[in-house]
Order: sequence, then structure tokens, then C-alpha cells
Amino acid sequence: MMLRVIVTISRQKPELISDRVSSIISGELETVNQSDNELRVASLLAFRTFVASTPDLVKLRLKDMYAAAIEALQFDPSYNYDDDDDEDLDEEDEMDTGSEDGLDDEFDEDIYEDNEDVSWDIRLGGVKLLSAIAESELFTPEIIVRDIGTLLVKRFKEHEDVVRAEILFTYAKLLETLRQRLSLLQDPSGMDVDNGTSDLIKQQIPTAVSSLISSIKAYPKHTETKQLAFVILTRFVTLNIVAVDGILSKILPFVVSTLEISDTAGTSQAATTGIVKPNIKIDALDFLLEYSKFTDLSAEADTFLFAVKSKITDAASSSLAMVQASAYTVSSVIVKLLRVAADTSGKQVERYLSWVSEITDLAIKMVGSKDNALYATLYPLIGVSLQQFGDLLDGAVVENALLVLTEWSQGVEKMHASMNALLSAVTKPSHLPEKYVVGIASSLMGQASEKLQSSNINSQQPALALIRGLSEYNIKAVNALAHSIVTRIVEIIGATPESPPLMALRAFSGICAHVPINTIKEISPNLLESLSLATVYDKLSANAMNELYKTVGMLFPDVVQSWEAMLVGKWVASYVQFDSLRTSNAAEATQMQNPTNKLPVLAKGIIALRSGYCEKKGGSVSDRFISDIQGKPPKAVED
Repeated sequence: MMLRVIVTISRQKPELISDRVSSIISGELETVNQSDNELRVASLLAFRTFVASTPDLVKLRLKDMYAAAIEALQFDPSYNYDDDDDEDLDEEDEMDTGSEDGLDDEFDEDIYEDNEDVSWDIRLGGVKLLSAIAESELFTPEIIVRDIGTLLVKRFKEHEDVVRAEILFTYAKLLETLRQRLSLLQDPSGMDVDNGTSDLIKQQIPTAVSSLISSIKAYPKHTETKQLAFVILTRFVTLNIVAVDGILSKILPFVVSTLEISDTAGTSQAATTGIVKPNIKIDALDFLLEYSKFTDLSAEADTFLFAVKSKITDAASSSLAMVQASAYTVSSVIVKLLRVAADTSGKQVERYLSWVSEITDLAIKMVGSKDNALYATLYPLIGVSLQQFGDLLDGAVVENALLVLTEWSQGVEKMHASMNALLSAVTKPSHLPEKYVVGIASSLMGQASEKLQSSNINSQQPALALIRGLSEYNIKAVNALAHSIVTRIVEIIGATPESPPLMALRAFSGICAHVPINTIKEISPNLLESLSLATVYDKLSANAMNELYKTVGMLFPDVVQSWEAMLVGKWVASYVQFDSLRTSNAAEATQMQNPTNKLPVLAKGIIALRSGYCEKKGGSVSDRFISDIQGKPPKAVED
């Protein structure tokens, strides 16, 4: 009872017992391995709490507590493990996955249950103590992999479900801890400087995967074991994609069999962790998602993804919306991966085209879904498929896709989703043939122009983005509405001049190429009045602002001089106002935003304007011009 009180104090107010921690640990270490089960578990819990709460105070006895954790983890007097379980499986070995539901199996898991076994809670305490030690950063990453990782891998065969789940959970957390610590050990170029740890992880992955598969085969009815296996595989991807390539053939039957089970059989049975999903199919799809993000479509990856693509399609037809959504998300990443691999590495991906058409067509048919999470993944897939394979897909699929993406009468959220998908499809570089863009441009520009009239920024943003994308095409539909759209964009910028909307700045840079110089001269006073008030700090907005100035300088050289004069004049006027306030009322001047904060924004804008002008003329901005613009306030003002 006293030990439990001490543990509680250690968790909540460790400073109250800091001077006694060492003696408490020493006393418990003397008896931990000889105590009865209940006291032994209490001691292990106390060690775990001390390591987590007061790591600096336990350094001197850390090795002893580590030894106690190992001995506790291996304490299983009523069960004899078969050492052969540690051997790697041959690649030809097939997993015994049972029936479609994964429940009809000759293996009786009760054969491994020992109802008289009272040692499982000691092993559980040992695992949790190891987990605390691994997370404490008291051991180096190399020791964590070589010693703790190796020990946990050997214990994947644990026969008690709750202990096995904790072992797998601890190993998964260990991998995440390593990923975070190794990310801090990278040089500025992104190269891992801790090659020793990386090499150890690479060497451990094949053994760990073989041990995982052995555990899954031994306990086929335990869903959580399989779910945690997918979590571990996913984390391997982030640590060493090359090593994962080497084990794809071993895990392929596991992935396929998981995606083949019925939706109800895949429901999670997890009771001890929070890192698995509600359905094991989602865990499997999450692994495929992460792997597809990291791979460059190596030969092993090509074989693996081609083998599972049909199962992804099956998951997209699941009766569970969350499984469907995961399948469509994975598909979007794979579609993009395929085209990038073809364009950058010359990979042959033609054999995937029928699958891309099939999964896209399935998404098209599902857009009527009322499930928010599901349709939020359908539209991106359709847009990505058009963007990446619009030139190779069947014409009927392309036309049907564009038909559903231009239907904006199904509610605001779906309208935004479809507009974003269209933006993905038409924004260059895109593999969607221009003839399709021309065919829908008139309708899109009309609807986008209509949405711009709204005062709701949430309605304006996707319309502005779509206008920017369509502006990259020299088509009549864009030219016809360009004047009214430019005028409206200037009004939108003027509504919040201090922080003009990023997408409004970008849309203006695109659409102004479709208007005559008279339009630019007409809107210049209002636009420059707004831009002169802008104080932009984030990089994206600053880049968009400079892009606007440069575009105007390049396309309309005749207005450059007047724009420069107006911008400099605006700044001088603002500075004079501040200078006047400063001499008459310091407090009021302090509250007023110092116009010198706007100087860098205006200076960079003027330089960008002149840069566009010089680029058009075939020259460059002089150093003297830049120096003058970035210099101190005008001497006339200083005097």
C-alpha cells in the first residue's frame, strides 16, 4: 500500500520525494525478482513511474531496472516457447489466412491459453517498464534498436493476447520515438547522420516482419495483433523504405487476405491501444497509403501494388463509408505516383490504366453519397485522375468525370469539393487535353464569376482558384469575362487591404493577361490604394504580391512609371503622417502602425514591378535601383 502511495506522489508531485527515489529503487530492486506476483507487479509499476516522472533521478540504477524488466518479460514458467519460431520464413511460405472472414481456421487459439497462468501481469509490467525506458531518452537510439527492439521482436510470439498486444504496441511506439529522434539528427541537407542506428533498423526489419507473420499465423483470430502489425509496417516505411521493399513479397498474402475479409469480420477488437483504426481494413489501407507516399515505384513496389490494386477497388466498394474513403485516398496517391514514375523515370505503367479507369468510374458513380468523409475523398481522386491520365483514359470516363465536377447544385460543401477537383484537373501542368478544358470553360467561368459576387470568402476562394487555373489557357470564354472579373477581384482585395486574400492576388496575376491596358489603367488607382496599405508577413502572400507586381510590369510596361510613382507617393504620405503624429502625440503614434513596417513590402513590390518590366525588355534591375528603393526614408521627409 505504501508503495502505491509513493507511486501516486511520484506522478503528481515528484519533487516531494526526489531525495528518496534512489533509496526506494534500491530497496525494491533487492526483492523484485523474489517477491510474490502482486508485489512484483507493484515494483515494476513503481519503476515505470520513476523512469517516466523523474528520469534524471534514476540514471544510476537504470541498468538494474532494465534487467528487472527483461527478467519480468521473460517470466513465463507455465509455457514452453518453440525456438524455431524465431527463424525467418521462406518467401515461398504461404500464410494460413483461413476463410474469407478469417474466422474458420483449423487452429484452436485456446490451445495457447493457460487459465491457471498468473504470470501474465508480470510480463505486462515488464513490457510497460521497457516502454518507459525507451521513451525516456536515457538510452541512445542505437541501444534502443539493438537491445530493446531485438528483445521485443523475439517476444511477438507471446501467447497471452493482452501481453502480446502491449508488446506490439510498445514496439510501434519505439519506432515512432526513433523516427522523431533521428529526424533531429539530420544535417541541413536532410541526410541522416546517425547511420549506425539506421543500419540496425534496416537489419532488424526482415526479422521483425518474419516474427510478425509467425504471430499472425499462430493467433489468426486476434484482430488486434494484425492491426498492430500494420501499424508497425507503416512505421517501418517512414524509417527505411528500401528495407520494406525487401519484405513486400512476405507481407503480400497478409495484405491481400486482410482486404478480402468481410466488413464485419474486420471490426476492431482493440482494447489496450489507441493507435489502431475501427476496422482492420483501414489499418491495411493506411499502410498502403504511407508506402505509396514514400516509394518511387521500385521493381518490388511495382509488383506489390499491381497485385493489390484490385483489392483496393474492392475496398472502395465496401459497405462501410470509412473503408471506402480510405480506399479512395490511397488510390489518389497511387494514381499520382504512377504518372510521376512514368514521366521522371520512364516506368512502364500502361498496365495500370484499366485500374485507373475502373476506380475513377467507381468514384464518379459514388459522388451522390451523403457521407461527408466519403465524398471528400471521391472528388480529389476524380481530379487527380484527370490531371495525371486525362490523355490516356477512355473518353467516356473523362466526359463523365467533367460532368459531375461541373455540377454545382448539390450543396456548398460538394460544390467546393468539385471546384477544387476541377482546379486540380485543369491547372497546368496537366495531362488533361485542352479540348476538354475548352469545352467546359464557358460554363465554369460563368459560374465562377457568379460565385465571386458573394460576400462570403469561403465561396470566393474556390472560384478565385479556378479562375487562376483557367487563366492559363488562351480561350474565348476567359477573355469574354476577364474585365468584369478583374474589376471584382480589385473590390475583393479592397475589402481587406491590410491583408489581401492570397487567392485574390494570384487570380489577378492570372486573369490580367486577358484584359487590355485600358482595364489596367482603369483599376490602377483603387488597386494601388489597397496594395499600399498591405502588411504581408507570410511567405506565400508575399510571393503572391510580388508575382502580381512582376506580372503587371511584364505585361503592361506602359504603366510601370505611373505605378512606381503612385506606390512611392503612398509610402511618403504615410510616413509624413506618422512623423507628424510622432512629434505631437507619441502615444498615438505608438498605437498607429509604423508605416516603416510597410517599407519592405512596398520596396519589394516596386522591385518586382521593375523586374517584370526589365525582363520584358531583355534586361535586369540595376543594383543602384534596388539600393535606392530599399534605402532609408526620403531625405525630404527626414529633414
